[in-house]
Amino acid sequence: MFNLDTATGQITLPQGDTAEFAVKLICGGRLPVGTVGVFGIRNATAGSATNKYLLTKAFDVVDNEVHIRLTNHDTRELPIASHKWDLRIVTEPNRDPETNEVIAPDDGDNVYSVYSGTRDMPPFVVTDIAARV
Repeated sequence: MFNLDTATGQITLPQGDTAEFAVKLICGGRLPVGTVGVFGIRNATAGSATNKYLLTKAFDVVDNEVHIRLTNHDTRELPIASHKWDLRIVTEPNRDPETNEVIAPDDGDNVYSVYSGTRDMPPFVVTDIAARV
C-alpha cells in the first residue's frame, strides 16, 4: 500500500502499484503559468555509476501545487530497494523535440530544487509484491 510519511518525506510503494499525492510549494507569490514540477526517482548509491534516474515525470504546477501520479506502468519495473526521490520546479520550460522531456536551455528558465544532493533526498522504498498484474 502507498504511504507518504509527511514528517520524513519517505515514500513507500509496492512494485507496480499506483500512487497519487500533491506537494504544496510555499513561496513568495504565485509561480508563473506553465511552470512544471519534474518528479524523479534515482538510485540511492551516492557517487556510483548507477546513481542515475530510474524514472522522471513532469507535472503541471497549478496554484503552487504539484499533483504527482505514478501509474502501474511507471512503477512495475522499479527495482525492489530503497531509492531516493526529488522534485525540481522549472519555470518557462521547453521540451526536447525528440523525447518530450522538460529542458531548461536558456537564461530565462528558472530551476528550483525542492531537495538537493542525494543525502538530502528522502527515501523512495519499493517493496516486493505477491502477484504481478
